[in-house]
Amino acid sequence: MMSLFSKKKRKEIEYQQSLFDLCKKYIVKYESSLEVSSRSCQTELLQIIKKHISEFTDLDEIFEDPTSDIDMYANIVISNVTFDMLVTGKYHLYYGVINPMGIGPTLLKVYEGAMEWSLNHKYIDLKTKTEQFEYLKSRIATIG
Repeated sequence: MMSLFSKKKRKEIEYQQSLFDLCKKYIVKYESSLEVSSRSCQTELLQIIKKHISEFTDLDEIFEDPTSDIDMYANIVISNVTFDMLVTGKYHLYYGVINPMGIGPTLLKVYEGAMEWSLNHKYIDLKTKTEQFEYLKSRIATIG
């Protein structure tokens, strides 16, 4: 019985690492699209993503379903975590203004990249993308 648990646990860790690596790949890609030199958000973002992924209980179902789009899950994780980080106020100068000297602008670019990916792959429509971005801006405006 112990070996079954170990095998299942190893699979779970393998799936977590695969999703984490895919998130990292997309974050690097989205950061590289920055027009101006900004601080990388990879370290902080990936720490939170790793914790977030470790709490998933259904990765085996996702990875073992041939119809699952793992890239979609990676971009959902990225957009959710960057959104949550941006609305904490930690990356703001004051209400509605992201600190240009910190990782805030890069987090915003990564969020935009994940949302654009979802739009391009038809997981969301332009209306949803626009609504989500407006919601993010309104949250940033109310938290200083």
